[in-house]
Amino acid sequence: MGKTKPTYAALRANEILGSPSDWVTFGLFDGVLVGIVVIFFVGDVLMTGRLISIGLLAIYDRIRSHVTERRASAAYKPQVAV
Repeated sequence: MGKTKPTYAALRANEILGSPSDWVTFGLFDGVLVGIVVIFFVGDVLMTGRLISIGLLAIYDRIRSHVTERRASAAYKPQVAV
């Protein structure tokens, strides 16, 4: 056999200077994509929370209005209607 694993050739001087800029560029691109995904997930969570809270408040308002209607109609009988 006697064969070894192939390795990459050493970088030249002009390639060494360009490699950090490639790393920064690809890192920023990946960061932007991850940021967009995170923003959409946070938006989904906030919209779901808003939907649930408005629904719960509507249910509470519906139940509370029926209870106060019964109390008010029995105790409050004005002589003049507006």
